[in-house]
Amino acid sequence: MRIRSLLSGLMLAGCLASAVAPVVFGQEERPQRGQGGGPGGRGGPGGMLGGLGGMLGGMGGLAGTLGIEEVQKHLKMDETQQNEFKEARTSLQDDMRKIMEEMRGAAGQGGGQGGGGRGFGGGFSEETRKKMSELTGKLDSKIEDILDPSQFDRLLGLFAQQAGINALGNKHIVDRLVITDEQKSKIKELQDESGAKVREMFTGGGGRPGPEMFEKMTAMRKESEEKIMGVLTADQKKKLDELKGEKFEFPQGPGFGGGGFGGPGGRGNRGDRGNN
Repeated sequence: MRIRSLLSGLMLAGCLASAVAPVVFGQEERPQRGQGGGPGGRGGPGGMLGGLGGMLGGMGGLAGTLGIEEVQKHLKMDETQQNEFKEARTSLQDDMRKIMEEMRGAAGQGGGQGGGGRGFGGGFSEETRKKMSELTGKLDSKIEDILDPSQFDRLLGLFAQQAGINALGNKHIVDRLVITDEQKSKIKELQDESGAKVREMFTGGGGRPGPEMFEKMTAMRKESEEKIMGVLTADQKKKLDELKGEKFEFPQGPGFGGGGFGGPGGRGNRGDRGNN
């Protein structure tokens, strides 16, 4: 029963991450060469956890987007770049898995981080979010070193399409839009408000989430997105739209954003014609 409850929670985690995961600003510290990391991983006990890591790419990291084969082809990455990215992502894989293991342990104990309880509805603790943010921030910086400027600019646009409002927590996008400290505080306040509503929905829960729950989550996500986008100025919204560029057709399936909870995409038709 404990495993079944955990699996149900993990399935819903992708929705929770986009709907209520507080935006973590300022992923810092450029890594030394060879450092990096990111979600993913197969085999052994970490396979399921690696999959969850992929779903959480919208929380700030670019690796989830760049890890998609179609994206790499779109950016015209050469073999050297692909190998360097793979090495960088793998090097911090164990650290990410440890965080997921800790989260799984807390869920199995019926509480712990974030007060999620058996239903896994409490989300991530501040400490967990900080750790994940540090890891994704290091890998983001490594990715910037691996790609050329035009490739990196396009990757930011694709990430913005896929991650929706959660892209506003990425340091590079924050810098591009010149989001102020006051705006950051307001966005965090709105995210905390959404998180509190979700926790209320899960209070005393433990059952498997059904269609009604997902419908409520979708409505809540939409409301949260509208409020957060309202914090941005007209100029910032224009810059964000320009950064997204041509709409890209993400592959559909488990672990892929595909626009399901990623908010509005870019402009125009599918962007499968190389770098802009």
